Order: sequence, then structure tokens, then C-alpha cells
Amino acid sequence: MQSHHPLRHPDVFVQDLGRDRLLSRFDTDQLHILNWVAFQIWLYCDGQHAPEAIVQRLAECFPAAPVDRVSADVHNTLADLATKGLLHNDVPQHFDPYL
Repeated sequence: MQSHHPLRHPDVFVQDLGRDRLLSRFDTDQLHILNWVAFQIWLYCDGQHAPEAIVQRLAECFPAAPVDRVSADVHNTLADLATKGLLHNDVPQHFDPYL
């Protein structure tokens, strides 16, 4: 289950594949390829952005897309990222994404 302010898992390694990104956790043997949009959603999982704030940011990137479609895509992607173990379950109270 995702937290109110999703947070990237700290053990994820990212490799640039051009338009896509390869993500893997150091403690598993699983690899995940994210397209540009999914990677942007993952980047906003900094413990500071609620899902609706992520929707707003992406809706600004895609003004022609209906907001309800962007919202569904963001929420589905967040659920998928959580299922794949790419998000941390809990955000520490003292979390500072800039440290």
C-alpha cells in the first residue's frame, strides 16, 4: 500500500537507457523498465508530493490530456511501482529529500 506522500525506495539503482530508465533494487534480482512518464511519476515520489500533486504536475506537461485520464494513469502507476517494490512503505518523519 502506498503512503499518502509516496517515497522512492532508497535501494533502487537507475540506469539511463535513452528514452527509458532501467530500475533495479540492490536486494532483488528484478529489473524494471520505466518509460518517460512512469519515470517522472517515480521521481515525484520524494515524500513531499501527494498523489494529487503528482497528477497536477503531469497534467501541466500534457495539457491536451483529460485530467481524469492523467489521474487514473498516475494512480495506476503508483500502485504498480508499490507492487514492484520501487516505493518505500513508510516516509520517515525526518525525511529530507535534499540530503
